Amino acid sequence: MTTTPVKKNLSRLAIVGLFALFIGPFALAWYLFNHHDSLTWSTVNHGTLITPTIKTTDLGLQGQKWHILFLTDGACEQQCQHQQDLIIRLWLAMGKRKDQIIPEMLTTFKEDNHFLALSKKRFPDLIISYFPQDNLATLETQLSQDTLPTLSPENFYLADRRGHIMMAYAANTNPKAIISDLKRLIKG
Repeated sequence: MTTTPVKKNLSRLAIVGLFALFIGPFALAWYLFNHHDSLTWSTVNHGTLITPTIKTTDLGLQGQKWHILFLTDGACEQQCQHQQDLIIRLWLAMGKRKDQIIPEMLTTFKEDNHFLALSKKRFPDLIISYFPQDNLATLETQLSQDTLPTLSPENFYLADRRGHIMMAYAANTNPKAIISDLKRLIKG
């Protein structure tokens, strides 16, 4: 019995298809592993990822909650008050997930002065923590990478549940972008 050319082509096509089905993923994996430098990958986060993360054992940020924080190194002027308002709005915008986040202001101003009392009165949910001036210098050197926004009162930082500062946001970052990142991190 002779095979027709159509059946012969179909059987060859089936063999090639099976070969591609089993060998194709290995070839693709080998290519991605060996040539990953030439490929450009996009990220979905809107902030600047801090690698390696900065451990902050002296800040007391450990716990089971995320921290969104900003720093101030003196009297809370208009910009600082705007940041306080914005951090509380970010926290409130998280809705039912806000119980997993702590809004926090780190200040180098230790005295319980007028601006601290006013901040506690205006924003009772905002945690105000003392941050020693010596530790601020250490944190500045750790955050002084070229890719990160400079350490300033306008910037926001995210700390994970283990107390590592892991993401930085510049002053001009859209608040919706920060909320998007927070929701993605909390869900994950």
